[in-house]
Amino acid sequence: MRIVQVTPRFPPAIGGLENHVYNISVELVKRGHEVVVITSNDAEGVDTVNEEFMNGIEVYRYPLFLPRVFREVWLMPSMVKIFRILQADIIHAHGYRCLSSCSARILSERKGVPFILTPHGIFPKRNWFNGLIKSIYDCSLGNTLLKSSDKIQYSFEIF
Repeated sequence: MRIVQVTPRFPPAIGGLENHVYNISVELVKRGHEVVVITSNDAEGVDTVNEEFMNGIEVYRYPLFLPRVFREVWLMPSMVKIFRILQADIIHAHGYRCLSSCSARILSERKGVPFILTPHGIFPKRNWFNGLIKSIYDCSLGNTLLKSSDKIQYSFEIF
C-alpha cells in the first residue's frame, strides 16, 4: 500500500508531531508499505533538501507560503505539484489547524482515496487576535475538515 503523509514539519525538525510522523512512517515501511511524506522545509536553521530518502521514507519538502510566525497556517501551495503525479492508496494528514491538511483533504477527494486526519497541534490562543483567527477557523475550515475526514485518528492510538 502507498501511504502519503502530509505534515507541517518532519525531522530533522524537532518536536512531538515530527517524532510521531517519523515513527509511524518507519513502522509502516517495516511492514512493507511505501511511505511518502510531504512537509515544509522548516527545520530550525538546518539545511533541508527538496527531495530525499530517509530510512526508506520518500520525503518531499516545500517552502511555507507565509513566515513561520503564522505557524497555525502551515500552507505549502507548491505541494500541489507533487500531488498531481503522486499515486496514493491513503492520504494521512497531521495537524488540525493546518491549511496543508485542508489542501490534502481536497486532493484526496480529487484522487478518490481515503483521508485520515490526526489532529495534532491544538494550541491555546496566544493573544486576542490569534484567538479570533482560531475561532473563525474552527467554525469554518476546521469544522469542514473534521466532518469530511474518512477517519480521525488520535495520536495516542496504536494501529
